[in-house]
Amino acid sequence: MAAEHGLKEVQEWLRAGAPQFGEIDQLTQVGITYFVLTWSLFDFQKLGARGRLTDVESFIETSIPEVCDFQIFMPYFEFFKARYLDNMTGNHRLDALCWNDYNSLERITTGLQQLDPDCVTVVGTLLRIAYRLRCNLIHGSKWQYGLEDQRENFAYSSAFMTKIIDRF
Repeated sequence: MAAEHGLKEVQEWLRAGAPQFGEIDQLTQVGITYFVLTWSLFDFQKLGARGRLTDVESFIETSIPEVCDFQIFMPYFEFFKARYLDNMTGNHRLDALCWNDYNSLERITTGLQQLDPDCVTVVGTLLRIAYRLRCNLIHGSKWQYGLEDQRENFAYSSAFMTKIIDRF
């Protein structure tokens, strides 16, 4: 059997078993693939292949300097700020992102609310967002809320993850 046949089987199975999959455009599917791969590489290289929230928090505390040139991360930070805050208050999208993880909800909200954030705040907030995206995707809650408006989340998260891997 050719690998292409196996992938076609999976695609057909997903379309039949998860109707929402058929509604996900190809660029979003590619974004999800890149996100999973960049998160996996980050997890392997920076977290020792453990990937728990405590490992992410430890990485933020020990690997992100308080002073650094973080302007390269600001477009991503501003995107997520606009997506997850309405009038500087967390919105329904942020609630869905964090679900029952109230610690992450508080840390992400506080980070995004900063008017003059430092390097640790910007990069740490982005990593916490990526961690929640990963949890929701891998543990299934993204299926509950849908994947159709997630292209930018996965595209921007993949892009900033490559920068975090390279810089820290």
